[in-house]
Order: sequence, then structure tokens, then C-alpha cells
Amino acid sequence: MQKDNVFDPDRMVFFGCMCGALFLVVFSW
Repeated sequence: MQKDNVFDPDRMVFFGCMCGALFLVVFSW
């Protein structure tokens, strides 16, 4: 298994979903 690239697509997609959910919660207030 390669651990060279920290910014793998799966992690970026997961991080994007987390950021999107956080912004949704913040802006829904």
C-alpha cells in the first residue's frame, strides 16, 4: 500500500462532504 500521497481522492471527497455539511449547518442558523 502506498502512503505517499496524502491528498487521495477518497479523502478529499470525504473532507469536502464534511466541509459542505458544516457550512450547511452554519448557514442554516
